[in-house]
Amino acid sequence: MKRILFVCSALFFMSACSTTSTGKGLSAFNDNRSFDAIPHLKEGVEEGDKMASMLLALIYLSDAQVPTDIDKASFYYEKLKALDGNIYDQHIDYYLDYIQASIFLMDDNVINDSEGVKLLRQSKYLNYSSALVLLAKSYSTGKGVNTNYRLAHKLFLRSIEYGDRAQASLGYAWVLAVHEDDGFRQGANPIDFIPDINDINEDYLFIYYDTLAAIKGRMGQFEEAVRLQNLAVELVKKEAMNNSSYQTWVDDYSVQLNAFYNKEPATVPLF
Repeated sequence: MKRILFVCSALFFMSACSTTSTGKGLSAFNDNRSFDAIPHLKEGVEEGDKMASMLLALIYLSDAQVPTDIDKASFYYEKLKALDGNIYDQHIDYYLDYIQASIFLMDDNVINDSEGVKLLRQSKYLNYSSALVLLAKSYSTGKGVNTNYRLAHKLFLRSIEYGDRAQASLGYAWVLAVHEDDGFRQGANPIDFIPDINDINEDYLFIYYDTLAAIKGRMGQFEEAVRLQNLAVELVKKEAMNNSSYQTWVDDYSVQLNAFYNKEPATVPLF
């Protein structure tokens, strides 16, 4: 699971008529029901709505409630660029470079990585938490830019300051737990960034348990890591019964569970 957690959290200010296809999709989206939003947003795209295309691109990049699908994200990004807008769509342009940067960094074409970082470094994203997270991950792995752990940590902390504190903190804790390099992990203690479970949306509890399990595994507390990872796996399996897309996470979480059984910490690629 290569998380770009909660990428869509800054979009709640947007509004659309709740009786339109896009309006229904946006309402579901803002209620943290991305799967429910998708069919309405697809109808919105067919009706020529740019916001619908943008939201679908972001949903398929988020890896939060919907597993990442670069092909689908790219498809709706191209739709977004091709659709004619109106004066009420100007705010959508703000997200175009972010979406393009995400695709550049998450696809298999390394040639575009540096351009992705360049797009993220624009001043307009200085306070956009999701862009800060992606840029931090780039600096922490040397993807499209020279590795700089100190700057990566600063960017992760800034993402917490300007994003949803509980969710952004959870994302940083996960990276600290699963990063492949001890040099990066020594920059902060992941347990310090675990939010209170009561501050986590019920839909993200499987991510909470997975993150806490990764931390316990990194600490060598494998029995506790197994217990927590089993909780995560069971929650994801329940979701997979209703939506087959979750099977991706069932498989990923099961791999990490086996690592804990073998008394090995989880190391997960960030891209």
